[in-house]
Amino acid sequence: MHANLSTWKLAPHVRDDEPYAEFIARLLQQTLPMARVLGLLDSMIVRAGDDTIVAINVYEDEASAANAWTRARTLITRHYGNELEFVSITTGRADDMPQLTRQE
Repeated sequence: MHANLSTWKLAPHVRDDEPYAEFIARLLQQTLPMARVLGLLDSMIVRAGDDTIVAINVYEDEASAANAWTRARTLITRHYGNELEFVSITTGRADDMPQLTRQE
């Protein structure tokens, strides 16, 4: 598996709970179907601070993760540039910790 961890800065008008929830719902309605078609296995958003989110997206392989990232960043920048500012991306191998600790 391969994961993309992208960090984004939230615009001030989407930082409060209600606007944030509404924004995330709109964002996911547009991005999740595409990501699933591209091989998304799992996804989480971590609210790392009042103005920061980290999206964790796990794919079957590195090529799928890279393709999905290229498309997602383009879509998010084009449609959500007033709400999100890209900060950084980290990618790498993802291991399922419960599977690693199973004793057979």
